[in-house]
Amino acid sequence: MIGHETKKRNGTYGKSKEEDAFYNFLLNKFDGYSILRQEPVKNWSIDFYISELDIYVQYNGSYFHGLDRPIEQIKQSCKQRDENIYKTYIRDVERFNYFEENNIKLVVVSDIDVKNLTSSELVSKILDIK
Repeated sequence: MIGHETKKRNGTYGKSKEEDAFYNFLLNKFDGYSILRQEPVKNWSIDFYISELDIYVQYNGSYFHGLDRPIEQIKQSCKQRDENIYKTYIRDVERFNYFEENNIKLVVVSDIDVKNLTSSELVSKILDIK
């Protein structure tokens, strides 16, 4: 990824306030660990990598990743935004399958998880990856 390092250096990767807040959560809960942002794997940029644990963490907003309603409803919609959400969902499935097939640890944390789980439950979700 030629543009990866430039985007990383310039801080031009698309990110949200929620993703920044989750990064701060990781820094707090995994104090002393190296937590890298926007780490490339294959042709994807994964939100976080905890190097000492060899665990990638992807933070997904439920709306734009198609987690807030049935995927069939999104797929059948004619709206451009839903078409983009469906493409994102398919990319997420492909990424998850790649990580699983290659025995690379990937934890997906959604904004719903952050809202509904306690801090210790979120840490457990990250550490309990198989």
